[in-house]
Amino acid sequence: MQQNKTTKYNGDLGGILKDGQEVQSKLEKVMDLFFLKKQLSIFDDLKEKGHHISTLVYGLIIQPFYGFGNIYNMVKAKAAKENKDSYYAAKNNEQIDWRMFLMLFAKKFTRLVNSRDTMKTNGTTAIIGDDSTLRKTGKKIEKVSMVHDHVTNTFVLGFKILVVGYWDGGSFIPLDFSIHREKGSKLRKAKKACSSAKKAVIKAKDRLKKVEATLQHKQESASFHRQQVKDNPTNTNIKKLEASIAGKQKTKQKIIELEKALLEKEQQYKQSTTEQARVAKKHPEYGLSRKDKKQQFNKKRATGSFGDKRINEMDQSKIDTFISMVKRAVKNGFVPNFVLTDTWFFCQKLLMEIDKMSAKGIKLLSMAKMGNTMYTMVSNGKAHNAQSLIQIFGRKAKYSRKLKAHYIKIPATLAGIRINLFFVKVGGRGKWRLLVTNDLSIGFITMMEVYQLRWSIEVFFKECKQYLKLGQSCSSDFDGQVADATIAMVQHIMLTFFKRVNYQQSFGDLFKEISSEMVESSLAEKLWESFLQVIRILDEVLKIDIMDIHEETMRNDKAMQLMKQLIFQKSTLKNAA
Repeated sequence: MQQNKTTKYNGDLGGILKDGQEVQSKLEKVMDLFFLKKQLSIFDDLKEKGHHISTLVYGLIIQPFYGFGNIYNMVKAKAAKENKDSYYAAKNNEQIDWRMFLMLFAKKFTRLVNSRDTMKTNGTTAIIGDDSTLRKTGKKIEKVSMVHDHVTNTFVLGFKILVVGYWDGGSFIPLDFSIHREKGSKLRKAKKACSSAKKAVIKAKDRLKKVEATLQHKQESASFHRQQVKDNPTNTNIKKLEASIAGKQKTKQKIIELEKALLEKEQQYKQSTTEQARVAKKHPEYGLSRKDKKQQFNKKRATGSFGDKRINEMDQSKIDTFISMVKRAVKNGFVPNFVLTDTWFFCQKLLMEIDKMSAKGIKLLSMAKMGNTMYTMVSNGKAHNAQSLIQIFGRKAKYSRKLKAHYIKIPATLAGIRINLFFVKVGGRGKWRLLVTNDLSIGFITMMEVYQLRWSIEVFFKECKQYLKLGQSCSSDFDGQVADATIAMVQHIMLTFFKRVNYQQSFGDLFKEISSEMVESSLAEKLWESFLQVIRILDEVLKIDIMDIHEETMRNDKAMQLMKQLIFQKSTLKNAA
């Protein structure tokens, strides 16, 4: 049954999915341990084209383990009795709860690991969240849009996938995900400016009406005092008339000023509507023209169906969705020591929600922007932003020989929650970065070691995209996109367990070096020890920012491929010697 026997893999999953009946046999045992068919029995009430959904999904999950690149090849090789249309129909079924299915597999992984003493770990556990770009080539895919790719800093056609996963001390496994589209910031800003200009016009008109009403009142008052002077020309009545006339003239002048201001506001509103129309034409909503959006696949879903919930999730705030997924993970038994995020996700709302989980021992550790957020110092109660704090405490920075980094620790509060701020600068020309945590007992070095676990999700994205075709779904139906992503993650969980069973190691922290069938050591350790040692030497000469180089290397596919090749070659030479 094995196809494509000439395919070569140099990566971690590639090492697993390479040729060999022995590997295939071990994978089959792993599938048996996961009770794959039993897990799929939750779909038995659903059928597509006369076939049980459980049978069809089973075929979709196991196909790469037998070397089949796609459904067509599997059906053509007669490895499956069902026709290909049945498989596609199953993926597009809106009644399938893919979210529950993925969580069941993650829970099964945990039970299997914890039932084996040799596989248990006592390390730090973490729930980690991040998003990644899923590039697409067809504008007719349901709900596809132009999204910003932070790696290339360009806009590409596709989706953003937000993943929440669990680091159990030895491996990273996905727990939940959501797929999002982006409206585009330029049109949003233009609409916001236009809306603000419109509100300014309305406000100016209301103010003018009030002053005009005041003028009417003062005109009536002046007429009254004029009649009083005519009937009884005393000094008191004359002074009242003069004051009334002066007040009326002052109000008339105010009206002239307000009319002028209103005219300016109306011109600004007209300009903003023109600008909005220009931006809408050049940068339309979701980055697609009306014609493109009209030609997209469109499917009516039953209200409240699982597919309907997923499609509605597309335009929700990623921070709100992330918080919901963390809560769902904890409810399902994944209670971590830390929740780890990067700068994009950190905000008061996230801090407040995670702080509510402190009773369960869950703490937040996140990189934060060096922006305008105001932190209140515990020492004197004064509020400062990140840059201001650097100016105040920069000269008092401590130095870590182990990490060759300067750091500043500042006790503070945010939204009334006690936190510690860690400002970190690595390298001679490194820039200050901010890490925020509500774990008040954690030290600098431990904090840095814990935060490094966040890179495991970056590796997850790379492995799933490279070996399990995450994001390569060509389905026009959004339900099919969700199904393919879920299947890739289920496969990843099974292969992660395979590594733990056969090598007593994980590939979760970063890519590992594969030599024949044995794993020698992780690229994570080499990057952190060997690679960073080289960069630190260069830093002393070139004064570069180590963290920037490390981050770019991890996120740049070409750079990572070169690093893997270098380490693989080094291992080959070492073994040959």
